[in-house]
Amino acid sequence: MFRTLLIMLMVSLLLIVSCTGAKTESEPATDETPAAAQPANGAAGPGTVGETGEIISTTALSGEEQSRRAQELLRRGDVEGALTILEQMAATEPMSDDLGRMLLEAHTRYVHTIAMSRGVTPEELNRVLYSHYVRILELDPENAEAQAGLNSVRVWFEGHGMTLPETVDPLAFLPVEDEAETSDEVIEDASGEAVEDTGE
Repeated sequence: MFRTLLIMLMVSLLLIVSCTGAKTESEPATDETPAAAQPANGAAGPGTVGETGEIISTTALSGEEQSRRAQELLRRGDVEGALTILEQMAATEPMSDDLGRMLLEAHTRYVHTIAMSRGVTPEELNRVLYSHYVRILELDPENAEAQAGLNSVRVWFEGHGMTLPETVDPLAFLPVEDEAETSDEVIEDASGEAVEDTGE
């Protein structure tokens, strides 16, 4: 849901920019070329929502600016926003030690955040955990916590007669949960075990 909303906001911004960015006869022409806001494949370009709700295109930012933006998002607890920027950087730049460290931190924080998620099915949770554990191990093959987590996910899939996901999506996120919907429900943790909901 968050990704859909983000994409809709980005498309709206692109429409606004294209309408207001068009030169009229009374405006002088400049040599400035706007940064690409949308990849050639037609998908919405990467960006994050700023503090006032505006979409900030990360494609127009330098690597250093993207890195600072991702760090700020991590400090504010927006791990998904930080991961979006960092994975886009990883796809377009050589992997530096700093980028690898930030990616590792962000994926680890996301796994910790969602491990006991409410309002999602165990299958959905384990599919998302799988992608993030695999990505953590790509960044740090000796990460014992990710190895144990990935083994738990594999056991869950095998125990339910299911195959592991064929693809790994490092930007796989759980939908944003509505606390009001889950406050009186019996929930399950990643292993599928019922967990008592105290309503706190």
